[in-house]
Amino acid sequence: MPPTKRQAAPGLKPRTESISKTGSMSKKSALVGLMDQGFVSAINFLTIVVLARYLPLAEFGAFMIVQTVLTLLTGLQNSAVTQPHNILGPQRAGKEYTQLTAVLGTMQFALSAFIAVIVAVLGSALVIARIDYAYLAFALAASVIPWMTQEFLRRVLYTQSDTVGAALNDFVSYGLQLTGIVLIVALDRASAVNAILMLGLSSLIAAMIGLWQLREQLALRVLRSLPEYRSLKSFVATAHETWRLSRWLMAQQVVTWFGSSSHGFVLASFLGPASFGLYRAAYQVVNVLNPIRQAVTNHLPSRAARVFAAQGERGLFAWTKRVTLLLALPFACGAVVIALFAEPIAKLMYGSNGMTLPNAMQDVHVIVALGALAYTLNFARTPLDFSLLVNGQGRALFLRSLWLMGFVLTAGVLLIWQWGVRGAMISEVATAILAGTLTVRMAKLHTHKGDGKTSSISESGNANVGTVQRANAAPLAAGGVSA
Repeated sequence: MPPTKRQAAPGLKPRTESISKTGSMSKKSALVGLMDQGFVSAINFLTIVVLARYLPLAEFGAFMIVQTVLTLLTGLQNSAVTQPHNILGPQRAGKEYTQLTAVLGTMQFALSAFIAVIVAVLGSALVIARIDYAYLAFALAASVIPWMTQEFLRRVLYTQSDTVGAALNDFVSYGLQLTGIVLIVALDRASAVNAILMLGLSSLIAAMIGLWQLREQLALRVLRSLPEYRSLKSFVATAHETWRLSRWLMAQQVVTWFGSSSHGFVLASFLGPASFGLYRAAYQVVNVLNPIRQAVTNHLPSRAARVFAAQGERGLFAWTKRVTLLLALPFACGAVVIALFAEPIAKLMYGSNGMTLPNAMQDVHVIVALGALAYTLNFARTPLDFSLLVNGQGRALFLRSLWLMGFVLTAGVLLIWQWGVRGAMISEVATAILAGTLTVRMAKLHTHKGDGKTSSISESGNANVGTVQRANAAPLAAGGVSA
């Protein structure tokens, strides 16, 4: 039976537009998305630099631990809720689309509320045990719901191709974030707790604006209409479809927590939060290149999907080789420049007072050079990661994450125990090399000559198409999960 025509969902572009007009809109959306990503990256970069300059080293490390946890929780939400919406939303229209958005929005709120309760209970236990910085857990509990809600809403705007609306929402959220951080520093109220609360407050204001932007999809009348669709049955069906789509991404995300994203946490457990602050401050020097990585992350998935649909596996991996060479070489050149001038860059970023990276870590050039090498190796693997995703190899990427977790929790722990921050960076490089080797091996195993296979994005777990992520929050994970 031929497919029936559907009316375009609110905010989505009608499919009857001409190719030239759609292409023009795509270029405009890509440009706005790139500008949005540049703004988000710059604000996160400046936020961390300001706090690194004016917070004591241990206090800065504690802030970075909690901020990294926020980023990891956002990654879990993206795998469980927002990424499925990015994929399933464009396939629906009208009432089906509003129903999907309302159901996934309910799931998102339930997930973030559950996390907030768990974190609050954990904070109570830490206070009773008189653990340093225990009150940061309460700041995290207060901030996690608005932070995750704003992330969900901005991703819904991207699903609807409303890149201008998403960019405006990010402008409010991240603009207020930096303004608030500068304000607490100017008022001499800078602390890890106040900084986390400022992230939550800025996200809350942006989330309220996002709810207004999406009032057609998330209004009370939509929720009240759900019983007409036998809400419980529809909710279960949507949750089941989401699970089929996101299960391997969620598993990979959780494994990454204990694998390639755990270097800093292992370091902090051995040497305290100050070591985590040094680790993140060193990586922040390398994060000057982050806008390039994020722009590539936003563009490549959709491009890889189109190549796969038109040329099959052989064409996809031939395209991957070309793109990898085209992107990796100039990125590597930028990394070399950063490695060569690491010390003056660090002095420029962190100043001569307060938490100065060069004074706190004598071999800063070696640490940053190792971080730049790991960053470049992970970036070079990005096109192949997305090629495997659109080829439906989410399970293979999850198994790769298991190997990386085993390496980090054995050899990585030993390296960190022996050499501290330098050992963490050596482990980052070794993990990136292992990840690249495994990824190339997987690509060879799943490439079949002349198969003519076409794309099945709904099963691939690729949901980064046309989206902008929270950037500069953590280093690029070697397990394929962006920071």
